[in-house]
Formats: sequence, structure tokens, C-alpha cells
Amino acid sequence: MQKVIGVNDLQNSGMLGAEYIAFDLYDAHNNLGAVYCQQGLWDMALYEFMKAVRFDPKNASAHKNIGMIYFAKGDKQRAKEYLFQMLKYDPNYLKDAGIYAIVSQLGLIKE
Repeated sequence: MQKVIGVNDLQNSGMLGAEYIAFDLYDAHNNLGAVYCQQGLWDMALYEFMKAVRFDPKNASAHKNIGMIYFAKGDKQRAKEYLFQMLKYDPNYLKDAGIYAIVSQLGLIKE
């Protein structure tokens, strides 16, 4: 009989570091959030993106996703908070014209 090896077994054996697990969980939650967005399930997407941020707090992508959902829902203050974090961790997002327009509208950049 073959034993099934889980993530905890790999981590305990030293074959898998905590950083890898955190990245993997970040990626899983971020991807699930993207699927929920495609289905128009904004609250479920927001929940998953929030989980992703817990696993990788400096990842600009999850902050962008959360900020964009809040912006779409009309919560400009929360959108501003998360989009500010996005710019802090990756200012290259300003190259996207749509994002540039939104962060400008929120007063995060001066033209």
C-alpha cells in the first residue's frame, strides 16, 4: 500500500519550506478570486483576494484586485487604500491606462 504524502509531511521533512507553502496558498486564493470575478461573484472574489494578501502582504496583484473591486462597488476610500498599496509594491501598474485613470481619479498620483 502506497502512503499519500501531504504538504505537512513535506514541510516536516525539510523538503518544502514555509515560504513555498505561503506562495502556493497565495496563488490558490488569488486564482480562485479571479475565477469568482469572471463569474461576477464580487464578494466571494473579495474574500479570496483578502486571503491571498494574508499569505503575501507585499504582492501588488492582490492589492490591485481588492482595490478594483472596491472601486467598482463605489467604496472609493477602501479602493484608494488598496490601490495605494499596489503602487507601493509595484509602480509599474501605472503603465496600464485603465489603472492609471482610476488612481488619478482617486488622487493617488498628481498629473
